[in-house]
Amino acid sequence: MIILLADALTAIHTILILSVFIGIFLSIRIKRFRPIEALVLLVAIVIWSLYEECPLTSAEVYLRNLSGQVTSLGEVGFIAYYLSIWFNLSIYPTTITFLTYVIAFIFLLLSIAWELPYLKRLRQQIHRSEKP
Repeated sequence: MIILLADALTAIHTILILSVFIGIFLSIRIKRFRPIEALVLLVAIVIWSLYEECPLTSAEVYLRNLSGQVTSLGEVGFIAYYLSIWFNLSIYPTTITFLTYVIAFIFLLLSIAWELPYLKRLRQQIHRSEKP
């Protein structure tokens, strides 16, 4: 039963990661989605930075250890571990961390740049409404 919970957590974690990654590309096409995607990405990065690892990864490691299935998931991280298991790709955890921060930073800058025209229009509307 515990292993099923760990597997379910793996599925949820994978879906969340893919959703954030796919959301970046969707937000390029769907402008109204950009602030939401930026916020989700920012929240994920802040949580990841505060805990020094994802709480979902910690929970999965705990459940797997509780069920007697010892893994290196806690040492290498979720993405590196499952890229190795599922696709036989060996990527250093520091590489994934670096790429995650770079992608998040670039997307945040792009989000700000994308929203500038809307902010200018909003500011103009506010100034027009203030004039008698």
